[in-house]
Amino acid sequence: MPEILIAALSPIGHIGPLLNVARGLVDRGDRVTVLSRADRADQIRAVGATPATLPPQGDLDLALLDSDSGREQTSGIKRLNFDVVRLFVAPMPHQAKALVNCWRRGGSTRSSPTTGSSGYCRSRWESAPRDRRCSFTPRRR
Repeated sequence: MPEILIAALSPIGHIGPLLNVARGLVDRGDRVTVLSRADRADQIRAVGATPATLPPQGDLDLALLDSDSGREQTSGIKRLNFDVVRLFVAPMPHQAKALVNCWRRGGSTRSSPTTGSSGYCRSRWESAPRDRRCSFTPRRR
């Protein structure tokens, strides 16, 4: 049975469609872990997947735009750059660490903050049937 790891930011526009994908994968018999913010755990379990927790620093936090951060002193392209860095670039190291933790704990179903089950992808790539291989990018046949 394939083990699949899906990573999604917590806003519903990000995780909602991926929960539908997770449900379809679970329905066909795959073991699915979804990495997202802790408050999405019930929704993840509802589709039959295992939740893994993305740390708060790794998730999209729109409150960063409201905080007294110096954003008010920027405008135009400088403000856009400020926002992109704060919202998308700064969380990347935390997202990468959470993904690596899930990867290293492949096959685990313990309820620690960053469990995951992507061991199938890591350890069985070459022996997997071609249509059951996984990767971070689509592969052409």
